Parts: sequence; structure tokens; C-alpha cells
Amino acid sequence: MKFMRVILYSLLAVISLYSCQENSSKAPQFEGTAKNISDSTEVYLAKLGKNGSQVALDTSLVMDENFNFKLPDEDFSTLNVITLEGVNGNMLFINNQSTIEAEIYKDSLRKSDINGGKENQIFQDYMDHLYENRDEMTALKKGYSSYNLRKNKSKLAEARKKQQEIQDRDIEYRKKIIKNNPKSLASALVLSDMTRVNMISNREVKDLYGNLSEDVQRSLSGQEIQKTINQSNATEIGAKAPAFSAKTPEGDELSLKESLGEYTILDFWASWCKPCRKENPHLVKLYKKYHPKGLNMLSVSLDKKSQRNRWLNAIKIDNMNWQHVSNLQFWRGPIVKKYNVKSIPKTFILDAEGKIVATGLRGSALDRKLKELFGE
Repeated sequence: MKFMRVILYSLLAVISLYSCQENSSKAPQFEGTAKNISDSTEVYLAKLGKNGSQVALDTSLVMDENFNFKLPDEDFSTLNVITLEGVNGNMLFINNQSTIEAEIYKDSLRKSDINGGKENQIFQDYMDHLYENRDEMTALKKGYSSYNLRKNKSKLAEARKKQQEIQDRDIEYRKKIIKNNPKSLASALVLSDMTRVNMISNREVKDLYGNLSEDVQRSLSGQEIQKTINQSNATEIGAKAPAFSAKTPEGDELSLKESLGEYTILDFWASWCKPCRKENPHLVKLYKKYHPKGLNMLSVSLDKKSQRNRWLNAIKIDNMNWQHVSNLQFWRGPIVKKYNVKSIPKTFILDAEGKIVATGLRGSALDRKLKELFGE
């Protein structure tokens, strides 16, 4: 009887051990094949946190051109990054609690093949699209490189039309991903990319964001999109322009409120920005014409602290004889962030009360708006 009890306990122990091993094997893994990468090369797994920061999770070693990670248990999908010791670049993937298999390309980590779960398929297809779109733009540029587009107006118009067609297809492709996959973190990543470069209007961003599931909206990318929406709401037409003050070239503090005229052009620019410098003579012409009628201008420079003299010289050379301020903090300046400026030149037209009446106008579009505002 005692012998039978020992056998029973032994069987139970074996079953228990087998169960533990079975559960462990079912835990999601990242299984990588790393051809032409030496044994004992360290592989680092991290999770992308706020503002693109990397949160270290684990380290593995390449053995016989393979490596493995046990993926951390997460409440919702996360964007993760893998880097290899001595190898340039990184590889992104989504941890959606599915085992992932990847073939690592040493010469181009971002183009590595990833298989595992619908999330990664969506994300992989999106990354492939980005590379294809980039190649198409490069080919277009190369195709017109033999022409002097400044002089050949018909070829310039043709090139711009083709460029716009590529951009329009790109936007529609991204929108389709977001609309068709409301529960996917990949959709938030795509929308975040679009907001980062002002690819679509704030209204469109809000509509697409509203289509996402609550889990996706609560993700880090979802929270960043909501933050961008809130910032854009603050600078939409009809909103009161966010208040600010900054140093003038003379070192005095000047506020937006002090700068308002009947209408005011708030102009974001920099001495190093070629399109800005090209637009400046047009602003000078408009200022001379409309300043006697009540138009003021306030230019906010994105120059760095080390570029202060360049900023001052550009004001003088370009004959920008109106008010100027700058925090000299490049894209990190508080005014730039308040106004959600992602590219320059960027203009806002304010009325006498500081309400925004137009945004993003330049060239002939700016001419037409001022004629309308001043009743011409």
C-alpha cells in the first residue's frame, strides 16, 4: 500500500511538472532568426514609453543564429523595439500577447520579416507601404532632375500634380487602416504619424480618433493624439489665440496682447528656413501696404540660442521692420508647443480681440484674405 502511495505521488508530481511546462511553453515568445550574426551577440528588448523613451525589458544572446525572449504580460498591446549589439538601427513590433517569429536582417533591421498576430501584420504592411511611398517619391524626383523646373513651368506643374497624387493615395491608405482596424494599436500609430506632420485637418483627426476603441485611445499613442487634438483645438479658427510673452531682439519682454492691431499676422519662421526667407519679401510688401490700415505683425523665431546673431542679421537683411520675439529654443520653445507648430513658415491671422480668423496662409492665399479683411 505504501508502495502504491509512492507511485501515486510520483505520478502526480510528473503531471504537475508537465502542466507547468505546458503553461510555460504557451506563454508568448519572441523567436528570432539572426543569420550572419555572431554567437553571444547581445539582443535587447525594450518597450517604447512616453515621448519615445525606451523602457528596458530583457536581454538575450544569439546562439546558433537564433535568440528568444519571453514577452511580458500586458493589459493591452504595446509597441516594442529590438536592438542588437554592434548593429545599426532597430526593429519595431507590437506585443499583442501572441508568439512572434522574426527573421532579422543585419543590414536593415527595420525591414526584418515579422510574423505573429493580426496587429503585426497590419503594422508590417504599413511599414512596407512607407518604404514603397518613399521609393516612389524618390523616383519621381529623379525623373524630373534633368529639367530646370524653375524655368519649365509645364514640367513643374506636371511634377507637382504627380507628387500630389502620391500624397493623396498615401493619405487614403492610412485612413483605410484606421477605419478598418479600430481595435488595433497599429491604427493609433498610423494616426499619430499623420498628426505629427499635419497631414490632415484637426477635424479629420478627431473623427478618426473617435472611431478608435477605448483601449486604443488609452494607449500611449492614443493619449498623445488626444493631446495633439487639445492643442489644435486651442488654435482653431474662432478660438482665442493662446497668450504668451517672450524676449525681443533688444532683450525686452513683449506679450502677444501688446502686439495686437486691428488685425495681426503671427508668423513662425527661422533664419535657417529657406521657404521662410523666400516668403519674407512678400510679408514685407503686405506689411507696407496694410500696416497704415491697422495690420500688425509679430514674428516668432525658431532659431537656437547659438543662432541669435543669425536671427538678428536675417531680420535686418530681409527688412522685417516689425515686432519680433524668440525663446531661441528651436522646436522646443513654449510658444511653438502652444501653437502646435509642426512646420514653418506658419501663419495665424488674429483680430483685434486676439481671436484666430485664419491659419496656414501664405503667398496669394494670404493676399486674398487680407483684401477680404480690409474690405478691398
